[in-house]
Amino acid sequence: MNKNEQYNIKNLFCPKCNILEDTATVNTRESSTLVIVKSNSGPLNFQGYEFYSIICFKCKNITLIAIDPKNEKFFRFVEINKATELDISTAKMITRALGDTKTNERLDKFFDI
Repeated sequence: MNKNEQYNIKNLFCPKCNILEDTATVNTRESSTLVIVKSNSGPLNFQGYEFYSIICFKCKNITLIAIDPKNEKFFRFVEINKATELDISTAKMITRALGDTKTNERLDKFFDI
């Protein structure tokens, strides 16, 4: 995973599994292997990046990505870790707050899959 390389935001993928997903439908398609959730945490951020978590149902990893508000068409990988119950609980709290019930329901089944 090259942290300096930029990827087109139209398509997301887990850097471990490399399964390409369409960003527009990633949270709504039942067959999607990923979900993307706004992240409330991230590294020290002096450049104003927006951070999102990509949660992979296949390898059970969570990948933090950064989007530069000056170039919102691209993202960069920041870090990848095994998803914990706390990560999933936090993601569920965010999706509940945003009214995203479909993603919240999928996250309920994260550790069962």
